[in-house]
Amino acid sequence: MPRTTFAFISGHLDPPPIYFSNYYVPRISAAIQLGHGFVLGPSRGIDTMALEHLLSYGVPPSHITVFLSSNESSEKSRYVGRGVNATIAGNGHTERDEACTRASHYDILRYLTAEEAKAHYGPSYKPRVSGTQKNEIRRGTGVGLKVVGEVVADGQEVPVVEVNEMAKKRRAPTAEEDTGGEGDKLESNQIEKVNKLGQLEKGLEELGE
Repeated sequence: MPRTTFAFISGHLDPPPIYFSNYYVPRISAAIQLGHGFVLGPSRGIDTMALEHLLSYGVPPSHITVFLSSNESSEKSRYVGRGVNATIAGNGHTERDEACTRASHYDILRYLTAEEAKAHYGPSYKPRVSGTQKNEIRRGTGVGLKVVGEVVADGQEVPVVEVNEMAKKRRAPTAEEDTGGEGDKLESNQIEKVNKLGQLEKGLEELGE
């Protein structure tokens, strides 16, 4: 099958134990079986774990692209040296992640619910919207490549677009807190207010990185 569908993998910078194996490995494995390509960022946590998982499971490095912001450009040679595609996109993590969304068809992501975040961070917990959650919101506005469905070897149609529809059907997200100060406060009805990409990105920029 031609490799024409790309998944954008994103997630927590400091995931709890077994978080990756529980919530990411099954979906990544399904994408590998379908022959999909992958785009991701260079951050610690899920980004790094996903890259190592893909390479350890025999995904050709040429089928993986790591997007870096301009202030991460010094890391490019590290990925190129492993045969992984690396491209510079944007001046910060928000612009970099937007480029990942635009270069992909669907997301493989998860962020902590409020209860999970409270348990994970304890007294330091603060309601925030993470970069991962922003990725889901952005995709929900229609940004990104489109795919209707694919046919696997046994002839069963796999409607990949449903991965995106799942995000739209989810409850208004509570939030996780990424470490390092990334993420912004978000009112519970923010999703409903976001109906245009331009409005979304402007609002995120006003809230700050």
